[in-house]
Amino acid sequence: MAQSIKLKRSAVVGKTPLTSSLELGELAVNTADGKIYLHRSGSGDDTIQSVLTTDATITGSLKLSGSQHISGSIGVMDNITLKVIYQVHWVQHHHLIELYPLIQLLSDI
Repeated sequence: MAQSIKLKRSAVVGKTPLTSSLELGELAVNTADGKIYLHRSGSGDDTIQSVLTTDATITGSLKLSGSQHISGSIGVMDNITLKVIYQVHWVQHHHLIELYPLIQLLSDI
């Protein structure tokens, strides 16, 4: 027999749960915003964290590490800081220098 798991949920746009309304590690969903929330404990204080979902607006910081492969377009609604570093390659048989840009994101999106 299949079992259904129901999360605490709200259909009110912009409503986020409070730490007092979720047990530690419990998930909740806002069906209007398409966001999932987690009650997290860390560094001495409990917080509600938004879990990354598709087609949802992220507020706060988003920190990525490792390689990211993005296809399509990226819209930036605020400032973004990039650092461009060039790898220089000398091509002996053509007597030219080739530059390969490496782009590093320095600010939160």
